[in-house]
Amino acid sequence: MKNNRSLIALVFGAAFAVGLTAGCVVDFDYAEEGPYFCETDDDCVRTHVCFNQSDCPDEHEPTMTCMRESDIPECPTEQNGQPDTCEPDELGEDYPLDEPLDIQEVCDGKDNNCDGHVDVIFCGEGTMGCPSGGTDAGGNDVNYRCNEDLSPPQCEARPFITIGECNIVLDCVDGEIEETPEDCR
Repeated sequence: MKNNRSLIALVFGAAFAVGLTAGCVVDFDYAEEGPYFCETDDDCVRTHVCFNQSDCPDEHEPTMTCMRESDIPECPTEQNGQPDTCEPDELGEDYPLDEPLDIQEVCDGKDNNCDGHVDVIFCGEGTMGCPSGGTDAGGNDVNYRCNEDLSPPQCEARPFITIGECNIVLDCVDGEIEETPEDCR
């Protein structure tokens, strides 16, 4: 008799757990039901994320609501009067910009900061300086160093280990930093 009670309790417990789980997957329709306020993604049903509308400056009040990722509005492309990405085709005659964007240039085959130089990272006074690190085409860590002997000074990617014959510059070719020689990894 005792085993039957345990079995019945186990069956009812499992059914209750399944019912709770099924209840958590009910979808939420932002457009139909209005906003459901949240603080983290955990406050939303599994099909939604907690979207901070203040991530789009000057567009929304600072509120956080649960939304499907596909329903999240695109933020405007300007922040502080500057675009948040460099799109030379969209800038037309204004490209390159007189004042580069406050975006770090990286080796990716694009002009990230709209200064007219693709994959050239300037360093020294009045620049963002060199990136704090990165990886080469093979996924190996690299460091950047400002070469002030160049005019104007430019950041150079170097192997993580720069002792002896490994004190070399790794070029940015076709949007990737060339692979670190095997002896320098």
